[in-house]
Amino acid sequence: MTSTIEKWLQNLKLFGFCLSLVGSGISISMCSIGCGLYIGSFITSLLLIKNEIRRVPAFPKFIYLTVLLCSLLASLFVSPYFFVSLRGLGKYLGGFILFYAGFELGRNDRQLCWIIRVLLLVYFIAALAGVVQDVFGFDLIYFRPAIHSENYTRVTGPFKNFNDYASFLAPIFPIAIVLWIQRDKKRLGAFTFLTLLIFLSSYALYRTLSRGAMVAVLISLFVLISFFKFRKAAYGGLAVLTGLLWFAPLQMSLRFRELLHASLSSTHERFLLIDTAISMIKASPVFGLGLNTYSINFPMYKPRDYTGLMYAHNSYLQMGSEIGLLGISLYLLFLFALLAHLVNTLRGARKDSGDALLCAGFVAGVGGLLVNGLFESLLQSTQLRTLFWSLLGVAFALAYRAKFSKREQLS
Repeated sequence: MTSTIEKWLQNLKLFGFCLSLVGSGISISMCSIGCGLYIGSFITSLLLIKNEIRRVPAFPKFIYLTVLLCSLLASLFVSPYFFVSLRGLGKYLGGFILFYAGFELGRNDRQLCWIIRVLLLVYFIAALAGVVQDVFGFDLIYFRPAIHSENYTRVTGPFKNFNDYASFLAPIFPIAIVLWIQRDKKRLGAFTFLTLLIFLSSYALYRTLSRGAMVAVLISLFVLISFFKFRKAAYGGLAVLTGLLWFAPLQMSLRFRELLHASLSSTHERFLLIDTAISMIKASPVFGLGLNTYSINFPMYKPRDYTGLMYAHNSYLQMGSEIGLLGISLYLLFLFALLAHLVNTLRGARKDSGDALLCAGFVAGVGGLLVNGLFESLLQSTQLRTLFWSLLGVAFALAYRAKFSKREQLS
């Protein structure tokens, strides 16, 4: 009876985490429901299953997280909008929980296979939605039209905004490339699916015309290539691709070259938003103006002649305005500690380890998202924050598998 309950609860945890992954590309509600299912089943398993608390893995770098949480609590209590900030704290906690969920579940072979399948499927559907939107005028999930401006048409896929859609697509490239390399040469279906996924994702990303996401993809591929033996030739190919994106007669190239002329691009507005975020940080530099209060405080710090109400288009400056320089420093320190552990593990892993190479793909994808965070407020988006922490958790699970023996992985 106990083993049956344990199996059902483990499957429910897996279902909740996978539902959050699906939600990261399709629905905010799925992200929240999936996270809630994982939390509920995790707590239930601790209460009902004997010695379960001894078997669950420790939270990675927990001491860093503890200090960060203390800083976030300080930002909560200095906020004049307590309940708004309380919701903001919940968003942070949700991300940390999903990170742990990916780490806990991904250590098991069967569960890791399901996570990878679900991740690839949701990316395939999301990429196909963008391609259909570009060809037929509406995406195949919400039937939204593409966004038309004076000079460009930009697809949004299942997202409301083209930059959010591009940010979502960015991390799949290093992951899909590694899986394509590792595929069973005898399985034509896997070859066809992964090839089609890379093609659809590339087409959809290009049609978003998102410069920040494209830069993130290039950097993530640079990181991935550093783990390959044939890195010199691959670096050359990446350099050629980068040159084409700047000099070729393509819409994306025109978008990049617009950066040289502030009046032809959004550069001026981006600098205005950066200056506004810096002014907000200066107003309360230590603990910030309060968790989740950027939108509330923005009208008081923006220039009078600016009529918009936008995110900072920089995850770190926006977080700094809300949680202060102390909070953002501890947040980045926590991320640095996690990434440093992953890189050190990969350096010590066997060169023929499939888990290590796949981990490198996930690390490169996470790195791409962190780079894209310099240009977009993606860590403030429920869906993109869910994706980021979930991928990081799975990367930690793969690092664990690469480091320890099969017996230890499944214990």
